[in-house]
Amino acid sequence: MYKILIIIVTLFCSCSDKISSDQQDFEKIIFNVNANLISDPIALDDSFTMSFPNIVFKNNDAFNTLNNHLKNDNNSYFPFRLIDLFSNDNILIYIGQIEQANLFSKLNSNYIEALKETYNVESINMGKFNINGVNVVQYMFNDEKSFTIKLYMNILDKFYEITYILNASIYEDSLKYIESSIGSVKSIQKGGRNK
Repeated sequence: MYKILIIIVTLFCSCSDKISSDQQDFEKIIFNVNANLISDPIALDDSFTMSFPNIVFKNNDAFNTLNNHLKNDNNSYFPFRLIDLFSNDNILIYIGQIEQANLFSKLNSNYIEALKETYNVESINMGKFNINGVNVVQYMFNDEKSFTIKLYMNILDKFYEITYILNASIYEDSLKYIESSIGSVKSIQKGGRNK
C-alpha cells in the first residue's frame, strides 16, 4: 500500500512548482481533479469551499454521534469543532475547525506520537504542500482495516482539519475520488469571492 502512496506522492511532486519562501516549505501541488467524481463545491464555515466524492452523502446521524463523542472527549489533543460529515459504508470524511493558535508549529513529533498511540499504528507519513494557495500539513497512516488521511489547513487565519478514513479494501479504487476532493479545496476570500 505504501508503494502506491510513494508513487502518488512522486507524481504530485513532479507536477509541482516551488513557491515563494514566505510559504515556509509548502510546495505547490496540482492535483488531478476529475469533476465527474465529485460534488459541486460546498462552502464550509464561510472560509473555504471543497467538493466531496460523489459516492458519499451528508450523514446527520453520524455527525451527531461524532459530535457528541467529541464534546465528551477530554483527551483531545487540540480543541476541535465539528463542521460537517460525509460518508458511505466504506468512507468517512469529516471536517472541523481546530481552535488553536499557531497550529502548524504544534504539529511536531509529540503530535505524531499521539497519533500513533491513538490510532495504534507504527508509522505515519507526513507532508507539507500548498493546494490552490492553501497551506496544508498532511498525515497518512493505515492499519489492516483502514487508511487515514488527515489534512490540517490554514485558511483566513483559521485552522481546519479534513479527515478521510477509508476501508482498506477499497483504498486503491477510491484514490481518484479522494485526490479530486482534496484538489478542490479553495479559500473564500473576504468579500465572498473564491481565490
